[in-house]
Amino acid sequence: MAARLIIVFINILAPTLSADSWRITPSDRVHLNCQTIFSDSVCYFIFDNLPTYQQYSCQHSWGGRQLLSLVKQSSAADITVTCFYYRKYDWSQYSNRITISIRDPSPPSLTVKPSVITETDSVTLHCRPPDAATVTLCYFFNAKGLGETSSSCQVTVRGSDLLKSQTPPAEVTVQCYYKTRGKQDNSPYSSPQTVTIQNAWNLMLQHPSTVYLVIPLGNKVSLTKPEQKRTIQLNN
Repeated sequence: MAARLIIVFINILAPTLSADSWRITPSDRVHLNCQTIFSDSVCYFIFDNLPTYQQYSCQHSWGGRQLLSLVKQSSAADITVTCFYYRKYDWSQYSNRITISIRDPSPPSLTVKPSVITETDSVTLHCRPPDAATVTLCYFFNAKGLGETSSSCQVTVRGSDLLKSQTPPAEVTVQCYYKTRGKQDNSPYSSPQTVTIQNAWNLMLQHPSTVYLVIPLGNKVSLTKPEQKRTIQLNN
């Protein structure tokens, strides 16, 4: 019986390149996965079409600053990445191309509602990071010692907590910032917003047509607008 020679041609397919994040800050890390069907592959990553191929494991993490250094950029860049692998004297085709954007954190915007209150009223502070930011925590502060944090980036604060040792009428400036996923860099501060805290008597004088009920409460009195069911504490 004549022997048969069977030749099998194996086409080494291109790997699939993926990332766990498409936008990071310089302090963040990004995990790249050059996925192959072989467990013994050696992978190479190409950044911005640089001629020097970087050999790593097929799953590897880079810091934002490390990537910026590789492509000789300073603080902001859109870096294209492809990969391929080597196995038993054969090179694969190139993978799909992805882009990693590296940006410094942008400042949030801060809103205060309402912006005019008395010391017994409350104001809601909302720190709004950019849509692309991966936020872990927001911080609210002012010069009088306010130190509030929130994972939802929204807090409700009483006028008396904003005043601290001040007495109304007063204007209190509030700012906020957020911490990114990298947990190393804080964002820039938001623009300052002002909360005006009025004396309740002055508030009553500014609105003389409004009906108030004055109720004694020990060494204080309660000034109530019946239609709003709102009570304002007044020093006697």
